[in-house]
Amino acid sequence: MMDQLKRMQELNETHEAAKFQFINTELDLAFTYLGVATTTDDTEKAERNMEHAKQAYAAAMRFLEGAALSPQMHQEISEKLERLGVLGPVRGTMTGEQPVNRNGFSRFG
Repeated sequence: MMDQLKRMQELNETHEAAKFQFINTELDLAFTYLGVATTTDDTEKAERNMEHAKQAYAAAMRFLEGAALSPQMHQEISEKLERLGVLGPVRGTMTGEQPVNRNGFSRFG
């Protein structure tokens, strides 16, 4: 019984680490697409890449809800969300929804 509990805990930790990696990767993709969208002179390319950035951001936010992050993970994600906010009005426009709050983890009601 104890072995099963320990195994379940290990699987949960592995799952949360994979979720964190996915969130991190999607935010990195959002940065990349946003960078391309804001530096090109091609309107079609800019719109396409902004849409890709929105999709990556939305995926990260979807998986972020309910994620059990360590303080270090929380800090890393918060910093990326802050950087996205500095690059433009991303938080409110990436998904077309209300912006996330200051800590980047929940939307205003």
